[in-house]
Amino acid sequence: MGDARDLRHLLERLDGRGYPGYKEIKGSWEMDGFQLRVDHVQGDPFAAPSRLRAFLPPAVTGLEPWLLENPARRLGVAAWLARDFADGVGGRHGSGSGKSGTVRMASPGQLVLPQTAVQVADDGSVEARFVVGLPARGRRILGHEAAKLLTGRLPDLILR
Repeated sequence: MGDARDLRHLLERLDGRGYPGYKEIKGSWEMDGFQLRVDHVQGDPFAAPSRLRAFLPPAVTGLEPWLLENPARRLGVAAWLARDFADGVGGRHGSGSGKSGTVRMASPGQLVLPQTAVQVADDGSVEARFVVGLPARGRRILGHEAAKLLTGRLPDLILR
């Protein structure tokens, strides 16, 4: 597992290569305050976006104990966090082909129901699941844009 600096260097090194080169970022990355896990990398900029997860420890989430007392409260917190993230991403970040720069999370509806976008554990840790369209021009990697997105913009969205 590498850190944010390792991920940035890898993405910058991939700049200009063919899109399948993004497969190298699959795995876990230790960011400042959370762990980023790249579970699936899209094979093409026009394919379904890449699937990522962020794991935030209780010390970072700072959720009050009364919010974690029972499953109903944890469900409400998870729904609120999912709405906040989905509202905050605002769609596309950057330019490029296909789904380049897209950041999305399934936003809960009006009813607070169990969902998989955000999970809140008994100890206050949080797992957030979302998709990212990795930046490309044609079918070439935009590594510098990807580095800004994954090591700059994304951590800002997750830790806000």
